[in-house]
Amino acid sequence: MKIVRSAIVVVAIVVGLAGFAAAQQNTQPWLPGAVPRFTVIRHPGLNVDDALSQSLAGTTIPLWNGALPSPSSNYPFVMVGTDPAAGSVSTTVPTVIVPLIFKFHDKRVLHTLNPMRNVCQIKASAVNLTINSPIFQSFAFSAGGTALGTTQYLDAFQRANFWNDVSTTSSNYHILLSATGKMKAVVVNVPRKFGSSIPGPCARIGQVDIDWFDGTIVPALLLKLKTIVPTSFPIFLSYNVFFYVGNVSTCCILGYHSEIVNTKGTQTYAYAAFADPNMFSAAAVQDINPLSHEVAEWLDDPLVQTDVNSTPPWGDVGQVPAGQCSNNLEDGDPLSGVGFTLTNPANHFTYHPQDLAFVSWFAQGTSSSSVNGWYDFTNQFGSSAAPCPPGGP
Repeated sequence: MKIVRSAIVVVAIVVGLAGFAAAQQNTQPWLPGAVPRFTVIRHPGLNVDDALSQSLAGTTIPLWNGALPSPSSNYPFVMVGTDPAAGSVSTTVPTVIVPLIFKFHDKRVLHTLNPMRNVCQIKASAVNLTINSPIFQSFAFSAGGTALGTTQYLDAFQRANFWNDVSTTSSNYHILLSATGKMKAVVVNVPRKFGSSIPGPCARIGQVDIDWFDGTIVPALLLKLKTIVPTSFPIFLSYNVFFYVGNVSTCCILGYHSEIVNTKGTQTYAYAAFADPNMFSAAAVQDINPLSHEVAEWLDDPLVQTDVNSTPPWGDVGQVPAGQCSNNLEDGDPLSGVGFTLTNPANHFTYHPQDLAFVSWFAQGTSSSSVNGWYDFTNQFGSSAAPCPPGGP
């Protein structure tokens, strides 16, 4: 597989408003009634202290623990990497991309969605485009004139997230992903009762029961694939395959992350669909937008089933509708559907990373310790999250 090494691109995050506008402008979405969503799946059996002990022993991914800068009470969290306040440590997590070839048996007609084949109108596969995206390649990021470094997008985000520390005592702090392992595709045969495919604007669209996939397919693959070990971060990557809960009317979940305790140890993982454009009313939801959402949330909330990484309740924004509250430190959820554009001159592809909320937004304070005093990566939020329900919990 040919890997295109990107030239350096300066990404001025002050143009994030244009990305926000683009996310609102798709006038003819293919799935007009479908809401692009993301989730987490909680499995039993994980103890946060055990996971932290395994991290110290080097038997799972590197983890550190801290707390939100909340004005009201202590909200502890566990994140991937090292504490930005502890100095200039650079952490690289081996990342295994697992391409999933979904086969659907639609009324005796076999339809296949393969991330190893060329995507719609592009002479490159979803896997190739992902490898050459800002998830894995370095670009020169800046925010409002503040240089964040020439690095991967999620590293730039985390540096901006903890900018008070990074800009003073930890200038060479990094958390990076390194694609490793043999990326051999895995075939997933979907029984008709657990999924089907429908026509799309270019390629077909797969719709799969998430409980069947995560309950049956994922545990088997995590044990079977030798390249996947607890010290690595496996990403299950599909092309245009979205999930539903119970029935297709609940489509579409484009990505999720979780962890499981098996005989290998504590294993974190994520799933994301590489999506064709013009699927949803939010035009930014395409290509690596779902993956950037899930990698960021894996980075800042890797142990989703524990009692850590809770926040003061927030809601009525992003994918949390009016009248509902969330208390999860999931930094993509408040900005689902919002993104910015970034073109790699080496492969001439324009990517759509998602905007992400900083910890200061979740803390609901009156100031931000993130870059420029901002509350998210492209400065969409002018203040921290409002209490939920209105007036406070």
